[in-house]
Amino acid sequence: PAAAHIDTMAAPNDMTEWRTVTVVAGRAFEEHVAVDTPGACVAFAFEVSGGANAVFSIEHRTASHATSLALLPASSYSEHSGEVLLPGRGVTVLTWHNPSGWLFSSDIEVSYAVHCRFLPAAAVAASASTAPRTPRKSKPQR
Repeated sequence: PAAAHIDTMAAPNDMTEWRTVTVVAGRAFEEHVAVDTPGACVAFAFEVSGGANAVFSIEHRTASHATSLALLPASSYSEHSGEVLLPGRGVTVLTWHNPSGWLFSSDIEVSYAVHCRFLPAAAVAASASTAPRTPRKSKPQR
């Protein structure tokens, strides 16, 4: 991971804080969210400065790190927000990859907020069978 700097600013709604990270061309930045209680949901929002794109994905690794599950497959976005219901205990990894290569290298700045909340047991049971594991809002880049 290559982060030259991280700035913090106030975040809206239930997001605790916004951070801005610089991701060097061809590198990735990861935010890890550890969850040791079942029934968790991770909400996120981000924006890439200057209309640039980042390849964003979300993966959940079990507590034993024996298996991992792609909750949101990698796709290119200039901004994105949503939430994912976590399948259980473990570590959820949000990854922003700067797809710029060495020939046209340029760093990108990603401003993001991540919030983990715990749902009541009844809500988890009801949403487990109906809720998709993809975010509510998205703006994929073509």
